[in-house]
Amino acid sequence: MNKFLYSIFILVFIVIIFVIYNQTNSSKKPNRLTCQNVTNTYEEIYDKKTIAKAKELLSAGNYKLNISMNYAKKSDIKSYFSESDFKHILDSVLDNYEEEYEHNAIKYITINSSFREKDIDSNNGYISFDFIFDNQTIYKIKTEFKDSNIDELEDRVNCVIKSFVSIK
Repeated sequence: MNKFLYSIFILVFIVIIFVIYNQTNSSKKPNRLTCQNVTNTYEEIYDKKTIAKAKELLSAGNYKLNISMNYAKKSDIKSYFSESDFKHILDSVLDNYEEEYEHNAIKYITINSSFREKDIDSNNGYISFDFIFDNQTIYKIKTEFKDSNIDELEDRVNCVIKSFVSIK
């Protein structure tokens, strides 16, 4: 009986240690901005020094925008939301972050943006952005949106750009 209780005690102890270990090591990094808490948002900051220069280029309007659209096989959005609609949202948001500087065609930041509609069995799509300077990815961000509410996309794009320009 003593060996049995001893074995149970060891087993319970191991389970408790395992649970504590998983909770401390699997916790998600807190988001930097309030807007990132609206939906699931993930970001990676690669090079803060280069980001400072890239932010100057962005505010001067020296950026190249690449867009990709990925619709679900049985898309509900494709009939009323196109690449030009997404580009219009991106341009509108980026205009708010531009200041009056002279454009420089030699140096620019590349922004690769991707719109992905989830399949029918999911309610969320996502947009992702890669900010590239001198052929190096310096920042990545991905944020979800509700497929049923395409109107919230402008808020999500604004959050993406705000997240980038707020990096210190």
